[in-house]
Amino acid sequence: MLKETELIALADDKNVKEEIEVLRTDFNTLEKDFENIIEQDFIALILLSPAVGLALANRDITFFEELMLNRKARQLSRNSYFIEKDPIVHAMKYLVIHFPAWENKFYAVIALMLEAILVKNKTTRESLMESQHLDNEELILAYPPLFVRLLAFLFLDNEENFFSAHKTSAFDYKKIFEISKKLNINELPLFQRFYETFEVG
Repeated sequence: MLKETELIALADDKNVKEEIEVLRTDFNTLEKDFENIIEQDFIALILLSPAVGLALANRDITFFEELMLNRKARQLSRNSYFIEKDPIVHAMKYLVIHFPAWENKFYAVIALMLEAILVKNKTTRESLMESQHLDNEELILAYPPLFVRLLAFLFLDNEENFFSAHKTSAFDYKKIFEISKKLNINELPLFQRFYETFEVG
């Protein structure tokens, strides 16, 4: 689960902040129910978009996928279950219905966040591309911790081991790689090693 301080850190970049504000204004304009959604909640909504994309990979969201999405949304809520109408859960339900209009826009923001993490930590893509020979533990350590935690949140259901085996459907397997290309991480050794842990079945 990402902490509140980490959500703030993800938006602590000029380009990311500007793009978030543009999208938040558009989102508020199109749907009056969300005109008062605060920046932190909107960031949480953006980060839920890969999970929504995976849930919609075969077009229909199952009961268990709906539970997973709600659980993930609650993890990012400032007040968790202690408010009657959680703004993140409410906005996510809207996002599920209107996902095609927002999917690529939200992925583009996450791509900016990931790139900003690397820049802030003075980590170059060139150096990361040379880390293919490292074992799993060394490979993770080659990346900024927030980068790894964000990647895990985007694609995993809970805080399971990053490199443990993961069962998935053929639809989700294909969608994970499709999303990774839009996030511009598909060629990074960390993602490639992570992707290899998924088994279709």
